[in-house]
Amino acid sequence: MNLAAQTPTGGVRGVLSDDSGAVIPAANVSITGEAVSKTVQTQADGTFSVVGLAPGQYTVAVAYPGFAPFSKAVRVGAAAVQMSIQLAVSAEKQEVTVQAEAGPSVSTEADNNASSIVIKGEDLEALPDDPDDLSDALQALAGPGAGPSGGQIFIDGFSGGQLPPKESIREIRVNQNPFSSEYDHLGFGRIEILTKPGTDKLHGSLSLNDSDAIFDSRNPLAANKPDYSNRMISANLGGSFTHKASFFLDFNRRDITDNAITHATYVDPTTLAVSAIGTAVVSPTAFTTVSPRIDYQLSTNNTLTVRFEDRFNWRDNAGLGGTNLPPPFTSDLAYNTSGDGQNLMITEDAVLSARVVNETRFQFARNYTASLGNEIPTISVAGAFVTGGNGRGDTHDTSGHFELQNLTSVVHGTHQIKFGVRARRDGDQSNQPSGFNGSFSFLGGLAPELTAANTVVTDTNGNPITENLTSIGQYIRFLSLQAAGFSAAQIQALGGGPSRFSIQSGLAYASMVRYDVAPYVQDDWKLKPNLTLSLGLRYEWQTLVSDHRDVAPRLGFAWAPGTAKNGRQKTVIRGGAGLFYDRIGLGDFETAYLNNGINQLQYTVYNPTFYTNDVPPLSSLNAGQNATFLVDPKLRADYSMQAAIGVERQLPRNSTAAVYYTYNRSDHLAQTVPINAPEPGTYDPLEPLSATNGVFPYGYGAGNRFEYESGGYMRQRMLMVNFNTRFSPRVSLFGNYSLNYAHDLPSTPTDPYDFALDYGRSNLDRRHNFLLVGSVTGPKGLRVAPFISLRSGQPYDVLAGTDLYGTTLVNARAAFASGAQCSGFTGTNVVLSGDTVCSPAGNFTTAYNVANPTNLVPRNYLTMPGLVSVNMRVYRVFGFGAARGNQSQSNRGGGGWGGGGDGHGPPGGGPGGMRGMGGPGMGGMFGGSTEHRFNLTLGVNFVNILNHFNPGGYQGVITSPYFLEATSVNTGFGGGPFQGGGMAGSTANNRRIEFQSRFTF
Repeated sequence: MNLAAQTPTGGVRGVLSDDSGAVIPAANVSITGEAVSKTVQTQADGTFSVVGLAPGQYTVAVAYPGFAPFSKAVRVGAAAVQMSIQLAVSAEKQEVTVQAEAGPSVSTEADNNASSIVIKGEDLEALPDDPDDLSDALQALAGPGAGPSGGQIFIDGFSGGQLPPKESIREIRVNQNPFSSEYDHLGFGRIEILTKPGTDKLHGSLSLNDSDAIFDSRNPLAANKPDYSNRMISANLGGSFTHKASFFLDFNRRDITDNAITHATYVDPTTLAVSAIGTAVVSPTAFTTVSPRIDYQLSTNNTLTVRFEDRFNWRDNAGLGGTNLPPPFTSDLAYNTSGDGQNLMITEDAVLSARVVNETRFQFARNYTASLGNEIPTISVAGAFVTGGNGRGDTHDTSGHFELQNLTSVVHGTHQIKFGVRARRDGDQSNQPSGFNGSFSFLGGLAPELTAANTVVTDTNGNPITENLTSIGQYIRFLSLQAAGFSAAQIQALGGGPSRFSIQSGLAYASMVRYDVAPYVQDDWKLKPNLTLSLGLRYEWQTLVSDHRDVAPRLGFAWAPGTAKNGRQKTVIRGGAGLFYDRIGLGDFETAYLNNGINQLQYTVYNPTFYTNDVPPLSSLNAGQNATFLVDPKLRADYSMQAAIGVERQLPRNSTAAVYYTYNRSDHLAQTVPINAPEPGTYDPLEPLSATNGVFPYGYGAGNRFEYESGGYMRQRMLMVNFNTRFSPRVSLFGNYSLNYAHDLPSTPTDPYDFALDYGRSNLDRRHNFLLVGSVTGPKGLRVAPFISLRSGQPYDVLAGTDLYGTTLVNARAAFASGAQCSGFTGTNVVLSGDTVCSPAGNFTTAYNVANPTNLVPRNYLTMPGLVSVNMRVYRVFGFGAARGNQSQSNRGGGGWGGGGDGHGPPGGGPGGMRGMGGPGMGGMFGGSTEHRFNLTLGVNFVNILNHFNPGGYQGVITSPYFLEATSVNTGFGGGPFQGGGMAGSTANNRRIEFQSRFTF
């Protein structure tokens, strides 16, 4: 065949959006002319593509409910015609009443799964402005399907970097195309954020958010309510330099008078009086971010985007909160922190031909943190309080992240093929002298019973009678014996001395680098108009580990049975399966480098006969008390095998519903294993760890050896039901319910000789979960944006609070004490009697045969109360000034250097997966707006409007004075990360009211 003699063909590509810049998916675009008539459907990102057209005159037409019809004549040549189509809202009143905006729909496109969430335009108002609250909200949106590592956030396609201010965000996508090989992490839990580009006209905004303690409720664990305020100023400006260049500049400043909440039980060292400490201390902090972005059209088919972030932050009184005692109690735990970061992101889009688009991305991110503490010894009374020094020393850390990506998208017949590669370099330079001060721990446990004269009580045979002391009881005995003049050795013999002393010395600085590379290929093949098959393959490789077999196949399909009505499928059956890897970070390798027995020494002394004022030289401690960390030569990246099958249904009134079943199997999860623990049955927990107390695999002289291994695993099953509706121009709602079952192994085994002993409920096993997010416009333009999260409680362990296995760890669980009797137990209180605790949750004991623990309490046996987080923003937009000018239909249509404002196409649009530089008519990008040129938005944001107490953690140590009590409050917006903990929001209040104002033009 003579290829040169063939008739050249062209095509039409572009992006379909409304006049606010919001893309319109699942709309039919028809191209007629030259005896050809073709109709295609826009994808989830609004892009469409028709190829194989002979040169000639064609008409491009779009008809979509609620919008005026669009029709434009174009001439197709050898190259593809690029179009940016913006539909105008229909001027007919009855059409506007029925449908003013495109609603959700189902289709067989690979990236249009109904289980995804796409938040843009007015729907973004449902999310909080505060970056910390926004981070919590996004993790809540990711849900339980994100797997053990939680949701991963991508910023403009980059895996590194910090969450940008909300004012810089144009669109957020969650759980889209979950089995695409373009991404490494689980698709159910992937969060993609697209930032705002510049526009053809000058636009901008100025925002002020203010929250003050006078309007908020106090943290329920704090007895006082100190000053609290959160003031944020945001400003942005976007426009064009020339007809080829646009800019967007964002500034954000937050000044927070935050609080650190202490929830502890304190023992006065002079009077020995025990008192509960529930107090809050002011901990001010500030954040500043400046983010410029420039988009430049290098040529007709090439676009360059450059975005830079510069961040600064500081915080005072860090190190307080929890059981850490604040001033005026004897404590030097507080310290100050500071940091800064820079993030440079460069993207170049190139339309290589009518069928091929290429994108190159480069990122450099740097983060620096520093804190200056002290090296005063720390005193920890387990589960009660911590005092003394913070042990931070001169701590500082600098991390650097380089990322280079190249992606190519090819349209070939019914195939849309994507292939590319991502290469990253992560480096860390860290100085961490933490622990160099030394720490004394009082853990409680069995001790001899004493008379009033401080002598040991014995039985008729002369054997000491023992009793079970709580950590506070042990500390009180220590203080009283010390005041009576007993020596440290005598105090220890009488059961009052510290349980252990830990200290580190030597090298504190470490520097590590990791490289990883991941090529991939993806083919979305439209076998039939109602059947799409997605085939993908990804390979991942990294340094530092010997395993290089990380091949990740992906498979997905979407089938619409029957025939389409009105050009739209009503039911889609969608499924997929894939393998997803998690890269191994630098932390374990840095620890192993430092704590290798040479560079840094880490000693643990059981039942020390010394205290803070007479710590012996480290040279006097024996090697058996030293701890070393090793990396297993067979260490490998963990992976998750996830499969899903579901049904998506188009419902009346612009609504969709979907039901999915997913199964996730995660293997080779990270574990830290004490590999030199005494063999079962050879260790007596009532005696100090020593050469004569236990048989050690590597010998007692080898010390405490901890190895980083890949022995963990998890099994998770979920049923997910969601709906998405725009049944009215005034209502946009998304809801999701999931039924979740998850079991796994913990990161550190209780018994290093029997991992299966710990297999049980995962921390992810929160059974029922419901989320509702939306935007509702009421009378007089008043708008309400709810964000409601309901979850079952998180499970937690029942712990003995002491080292029963000789591992130096205190993660041993308690055992059931069936039939035990405790004097004074009423059924609602907690009573400690000897080695037994009677409680409303059951009777438990620390005395059991660890070699054969038949009555061991199952892992995560107890469950915290559920979470109820109702958040709501109420606001109204006031417009004034001249009406905004409407562009002519011809200007909305073909050509131009804009990318349609969808963030997914080179200039004029193109195959999905690429980003553009914006385009005309994007006034809606700057928050709520009217038809006027100037707009003022006034609103109030209610966080936890019901003031519901949502616990962030529960005390599971049976000897703690807070056993079965909440130890913290979950103040994360929407409950924060599904995995628990890590809430970014402030703990100063339980309900927070934030006043907001924004001026846009």
